Amino acid sequence: PILENGVPVYDDDVSEKYIETEFWLKTQYESNEDFADRKKEVFISEDSYIRYDGEEDGTRVDLAIRISIEVQNGFTYILGLGTDEEKNQSNGMYIRKAASVSSIGKNVFVDFPKDELNSDAYQPIVMYDLLYYDGELDLTGKTKSLFTIDSASAQKVTVRIWLEGCDDNCINEIAGKELSVVLKFDSREITTEETTE
Repeated sequence: PILENGVPVYDDDVSEKYIETEFWLKTQYESNEDFADRKKEVFISEDSYIRYDGEEDGTRVDLAIRISIEVQNGFTYILGLGTDEEKNQSNGMYIRKAASVSSIGKNVFVDFPKDELNSDAYQPIVMYDLLYYDGELDLTGKTKSLFTIDSASAQKVTVRIWLEGCDDNCINEIAGKELSVVLKFDSREITTEETTE
């Protein structure tokens, strides 16, 4: 924010600066004892995407979008897109710039109004490719799912979508660009034995 024509600083007021939705995912109650130990494994559907819908002019607004999936009593996943080169080299995990709690009150730019970000004001974070948690096996043989839901229970999920101002692709030229974001969840039934392997 630039207040009273001052130097832009990082602040902790994030109200109305991202899209947020909360919902509950719930398994069905099973009265049959044969299904008493069944759980649902939840992952990202292959139908999900972040796509720039405009003409190709070199700007990549799609690369500056972030999606977080916060699971109640669990983990927060940060998802987004990487370049084709990054996808080939990193197995779907990217290192990205992001402001942290320690950034609050620091100048956004080294020498405002120049566009060089103040490297003391952000830290590297791990961001996963949008389709990384696809329910398939990773290189170690572990299933890439977001979480599991016990039988006859529910899981609260909070999804946030924003344009990451610290990203190298978040430049003035992307202002007014249009894009599409589709985030779909999928699930499959698993047994207790499968989750302990």
